[in-house]
Amino acid sequence: YTRASDLLLLAENNLTVNSGATITNSGAGGISLVAGWDGASTSTPAVTNGTGTVTINASVATGGQISVLGGNGATFAGGTVSVNGAYNPGTGTTTVGGGGTLNLNTGSTVTLPSLTLNSNSGVLGGSDNITIGSGGTLTWSAGTISGTGTLTTQSGSTTTMGGGGSANQILSRTWNNSGSVSFTPNSG
Repeated sequence: YTRASDLLLLAENNLTVNSGATITNSGAGGISLVAGWDGASTSTPAVTNGTGTVTINASVATGGQISVLGGNGATFAGGTVSVNGAYNPGTGTTTVGGGGTLNLNTGSTVTLPSLTLNSNSGVLGGSDNITIGSGGTLTWSAGTISGTGTLTTQSGSTTTMGGGGSANQILSRTWNNSGSVSFTPNSG
């Protein structure tokens, strides 16, 4: 479609964009996908932490801004999503895998409670600095972390790398680690 108006999809629980259901606006209007919506706010949607996951299995594109808010995380399992609006996974995990690409280009540092990359074809990229906070986890069994921003795992965070078989972990951005790292080499 081609619109200057924003498309706002609100779900009080989970929100899923199924494979084959690409959302594309060739106009300037933004696209916001919100799970765990509080049921009240609409102009600036708020989420309830611990409730609702956004799952995207297809590409989402627009000439405007893309925002993804999930009270209990977000999964990018197919297609490409370049978030240049707001990104907030609430208290949940951001998962990238299954051929999904998440580019974080919000213009701010994005702090994640936990991040999982679990597929050779999964890509986390973009220009934002990404921080895994104290007490957070990075589980990286396969996939690529790329882009121009830095990846920071703070003191008190835990990183687990390795997945067995022929899984590959590819890093093409600066990683500043102050947490603990457990690495198990792949056998393939």
